[in-house]
Amino acid sequence: MENKMASRSDVRLNEMRSLFDLGQFPLTVCAGAVLNVVLTLGVTRLVVRSGFGVTFGDIVVPFTLPLWIALVLFVNLLPVALLRLLLLKPGATFRPVREMSFVGDQHKFPLWVYALASLNMATWIAIAWTIFRRPDNPQVHLLLVAAAVLVTGFPAWIRWLR
Repeated sequence: MENKMASRSDVRLNEMRSLFDLGQFPLTVCAGAVLNVVLTLGVTRLVVRSGFGVTFGDIVVPFTLPLWIALVLFVNLLPVALLRLLLLKPGATFRPVREMSFVGDQHKFPLWVYALASLNMATWIAIAWTIFRRPDNPQVHLLLVAAAVLVTGFPAWIRWLR
């Protein structure tokens, strides 16, 4: 098994097929994903606690969990979709995962990577939404953030399991 994983060390962004390929992300990419989730948890707390909603004239529709998840995923995936439409042309070059640019290559992953990231984000939002609807408990909030960092940071620490 070691040889199989070692042979994938030069995998390119468009060739990613395994969760182990995520372990080749540069630390800046992992840190960006973790920061995105942690900031989203913070904003989710504000949304749940304050009753923010969408305003249509004089009508305010409070966010529901599905609406909030849909909005967050839309905001996260819209730049990727636009960049793929505008910049991802036939014959595009794909760097090895280890050499990817944090900003310049975010739109070049296979679709399963975006699906996995979206599932990760939606899961943490759903868990946070449930927790934040209960009375404040700073210890639980810290455990939530720690668990989100640990799971979302999986690509950073998986490399030590090889």
